[in-house]
Amino acid sequence: PSNEATITVYTAAETPANTAATGTVSYSDESFTLTDGYEISETDAPVFSAMQPTDGKVALQPNTTYYVRKAATTTPAVPASATVSLTLPARPTTPQNAPALVSKTDNTVIVTAIEGQEYSIDDGANWLTGTDGKVTFSGLTQNQAYSVITRVKATESAFASESSEALSVTTKTSAANAPSATASDVTITEDTVTLPYDATYEYQMDSGEWQSGEGKNIFANLDPATQHTFKVRVKETETAMPSNEATITLYTAQAAL
Repeated sequence: PSNEATITVYTAAETPANTAATGTVSYSDESFTLTDGYEISETDAPVFSAMQPTDGKVALQPNTTYYVRKAATTTPAVPASATVSLTLPARPTTPQNAPALVSKTDNTVIVTAIEGQEYSIDDGANWLTGTDGKVTFSGLTQNQAYSVITRVKATESAFASESSEALSVTTKTSAANAPSATASDVTITEDTVTLPYDATYEYQMDSGEWQSGEGKNIFANLDPATQHTFKVRVKETETAMPSNEATITLYTAQAAL
């Protein structure tokens, strides 16, 4: 017989029992973190084309099937294993309605929160969930237009939905200067104080409730020779915060002898 040709080969690596052994799916950041020594592809063998991870992760797409296997090694020269499939669900249904505005100021926007959804005011860069049925966006710029969107939030087994239509909202302008109301503009008797009237003003006496409207600038049934502190400001509107306050401290007149 001739001399012998010796060939040493390895059988393929063991097929993973399931995808859990090969890595971890994160539905919140839509990625797959590979376990060391494994690789993933959108195409199965024999045209398996390994996706290149970034920081150990590869990006995933909903409603897609991927194929994962133990990668081949060179030393020793062990061929890659057979693949196991990883089929991902489609996204949930997109919310039908834009977020509903609750209130706004010059630096906040508050919208209604629906359970299971999350909300963004910066085009999806950051997402917030609700507390007590509301989501508050703070630290905003006065008189600035914003768009608020919502989506069904991701879970441990499902992707987030696509974003809803946007709620367009403009923050209010900040407080303007106080009205030019002074003690010289006030009419005083022993039991009434009449402040200067303007339909845009509202009035307060001694830290009580603010009041506005015709006749609300008149405070009656007061005691003679008694000190009171009044405040006047331009009332809040749909587009502007209440102005700063003009404060007037004075006494009612002495009672007639």
